[in-house]
Amino acid sequence: MAKLPQLTVAGTNVVDNETNQLIATVTNALNPSVTWSALLGTITPEGLYTAPPYTGSSTLTDTITATSIQDPTKSATATVYRSSTVWSVGGH
Repeated sequence: MAKLPQLTVAGTNVVDNETNQLIATVTNALNPSVTWSALLGTITPEGLYTAPPYTGSSTLTDTITATSIQDPTKSATATVYRSSTVWSVGGH
C-alpha cells in the first residue's frame, strides 16, 4: 500500500512565466510515479511548474497536486503564493 506522496520543492521562488522543478517522492510503493496538476499555472508530467503571468492582482495562490499512480486516492499538494511578481512555493 502506498503512503501519502511526500511533495518536496527544489527552489523557493518563481517569477511570473518562469519555471520551478517540483519533485514528488512516494514511499512504500512499487510504482513511485505521480501525475501532476496545477489550478492556475501549468505543470509538465515531469513536475516542471510554470507560474501564470502577472494579472494585476497583488496577492494570488496556486495549488499544485501530485497524485500517486499506484494508489490514486493518495495525493499531496504544494501551495504557491504570489506577492507582486514573485511566487513562493511551500509543500504540504
